[in-house]
Order: sequence, then structure tokens, then C-alpha cells
Amino acid sequence: MRKADRAGWRVRHMAIAGGDQRSWIGGFLVSHFRAITAATVLAGALSGCGTTAPSSVSSWNRLTAMATCEAMNPRFCAGVYGFSIQNGGRFTAGPAPDGTTVTGSITATENAELSQDLAAVIPGLGARAQCDSAATVPGVSETLDLQLSNGSSAEIVAPQGPGSVCYRGGRDAAKRLDSDFRAVMTQHYPLPFPQ
Repeated sequence: MRKADRAGWRVRHMAIAGGDQRSWIGGFLVSHFRAITAATVLAGALSGCGTTAPSSVSSWNRLTAMATCEAMNPRFCAGVYGFSIQNGGRFTAGPAPDGTTVTGSITATENAELSQDLAAVIPGLGARAQCDSAATVPGVSETLDLQLSNGSSAEIVAPQGPGSVCYRGGRDAAKRLDSDFRAVMTQHYPLPFPQ
């Protein structure tokens, strides 16, 4: 023990022996409580890299798919103008460059299936993305984004260069959500897109 440390210990020990024990213990506890609280807040902020994983399915606002199909007429590429589903089942396709949008509602069965998929994805949003090699067609891609009610968003499915696709919220859960979302989009995205 260094000399300065021993001197500090003696002063604290004498203060406790001299009747100042409660104030020393109170100060000790408050300083340690502050340090623990600060560490906990910092760890929470860093764990999701700015995204706090909500705890329930009702905590999402919108799922949005955007597609690219470079070798096709855009009117025949499902999702090229965007396809969004709001929490509750309302969808919007578009807008096209001329401002055209198509709106409607998905079925109760489709909504229940997506809600079940989201219940599996949302708790895993704080984890790192998992990437796979994928057979991709040059110029063709799709992203699936989730906007949360707290204002944050997460790319659930996103291409990461040629031949690689990354998933958030757990690979299997994200793949299932992507597959079910694509099935819903196939049913409701108008092809050719009206203009």
C-alpha cells in the first residue's frame, strides 16, 4: 500500500471511530451508486449501437421493402417504388416518380402472420447482424426495413455487396419475416404499377 493510500485510510478510519461513520458510509454508498448507475446507462446505450430493442410487437410502426431491378421496366419490378405495411395492416405501394400511390389493407391472416414473425425478430434487434453468402443477380436487390415506435429503425434484410445478404433480429426469424413479407407484397403490389 502506498504511503498516500495509508494516510487516506487512517483519516477515514479515524473519522469513523470519531463518530462520523454515518456520513462516511452515506458518501461511500452515494458515490458507488452513481458509478454503477452511470456504467449501467452506458452499457445499455452501447449494447444496441443506438437501437433499443422494444419488448413487444405493438412497438413497431412500419415495415418497408425497397427493390432494385436494373434490367427491367420499373413498372414491372415489385417493390421498386417501395412497399410499406403499417402496424395494423394498412399498406402503401409507391409513390412512383409521378406521385402515384396505391393503398389498401392486408388480410387479417397476413397481419397475424407478420405479427408472429415480428414477435420473433424484435427481441433480437440489439444483436449484431448475421451475414450469409447468397446467389444474387447483379442489379437486383431488396431491403426490408423496420421502423419502431421510438423513432429508431433497423434494416432487417439488406444486401452487403455482391453475393452477401445480412439479417438483423436473428437469421432464421429475419428470413421468415422476409419470406412472409414478400408473399404479402406479391399479393398486394400492383404489377404493372399504374401511372
